[in-house]
Parts: sequence; C-alpha cells; structure tokens
Amino acid sequence: VSVGTIATSGIQVQISPNPATEFITVRTSGQGNTVALYNQAGQLVRSAQFQDGNAELRLQVAGLPRGAYRLEVRGESGVTNVVVNII
Repeated sequence: VSVGTIATSGIQVQISPNPATEFITVRTSGQGNTVALYNQAGQLVRSAQFQDGNAELRLQVAGLPRGAYRLEVRGESGVTNVVVNII
C-alpha cells in the first residue's frame, strides 16, 4: 500500500491507499476542488466535491471492477491527474 503525492499545475494531491479496495482518501491544496474518477474507457464512474474549507475527502471505490482508473482533481490552480489502482 502506498501514498502518492503528485503536484502539477499548482495543485498538490495526495492519494491513499493506492492500490485501493473500498475507498481512497484524497488530500489536496487549494480551494474549490472537485474529484472525478474515470475508467479505462474514459467513462465517469465516481465524482465528489470538497466541502468548503476541507482539504480531504473519502471517495468510495468498493464495487468497481479491478483495474487502473484516472483520478482527476480540478481546482482554481489547474488540473492534476493521478492513476489509481483498484484491486
């Protein structure tokens, strides 16, 4: 199990655990961030928005097929994409 920290376009994103089975915790810098999880076909399978002033959210991934997914974090500072593995 790993924790990944990625910073691109001004948004720092930390994902844990990765790989995941039930949920992922997304921590980020900045305000007004939204999270979208896409499967390998590019279809949106989960989405969430950070609550005002909160820099952390938990996204449920239980029930999703195993595989690699693209997590997109969008905010005022730009967009960051991270690969999340569901096992």
